[in-house]
Amino acid sequence: MDIPQQSQHDNFHNGRTSALELAEIQSEEEPGGFARAALKLLENNFSPIPIAKSTKRPLLKNWSQTCEEPLTADEIAEIVRRHPGAGVAIACGYKGVLAIDIDTDDREVLKAVQRVLGEGGAPRRGRKGVCSFYRLSEDQSVPSRQFKKILDVLGSGRCCIVPPTVHLDGMPYRWLTSATLLNTPLDRLPVVRGR
Repeated sequence: MDIPQQSQHDNFHNGRTSALELAEIQSEEEPGGFARAALKLLENNFSPIPIAKSTKRPLLKNWSQTCEEPLTADEIAEIVRRHPGAGVAIACGYKGVLAIDIDTDDREVLKAVQRVLGEGGAPRRGRKGVCSFYRLSEDQSVPSRQFKKILDVLGSGRCCIVPPTVHLDGMPYRWLTSATLLNTPLDRLPVVRGR
């Protein structure tokens, strides 16, 4: 994976230092979501993606490759070394991960989506609404779609920002239940089956 350069802190390397420890050692700024969560997401079988600080933009030019093959622990450590304040997202489509992002606080819309799909796993909140995670049954894929700027289906080729990343408005994304992607392995997400 082609990792963009960052000039400061490029001389430090210790292969046994965790990504979070590395970010804390190298930077006076608080470690970002990628440093704090990427290795745990990888351990839970998700494919973490670094997000440029204070944006929603993936740091990697070829980030969509992570929808097929995740970064390695060594690549994660290198990204943390160069970009300690990066946010974190997960690659949708990887091993059937699907995110349903409902971008409204309208309770009726939230209930209607839940009635159709069932309760999602590890719900998180950004500025408004809720995003829940599912996995597809084997050999299925779902194209990404947006419905009237209220509902985003984030399938293969898309990514979804997750806590502890800070939203553009300065507030952190947050998990809405004790079940998060940091303590819920991918195979424990609810399954969405095709018809």
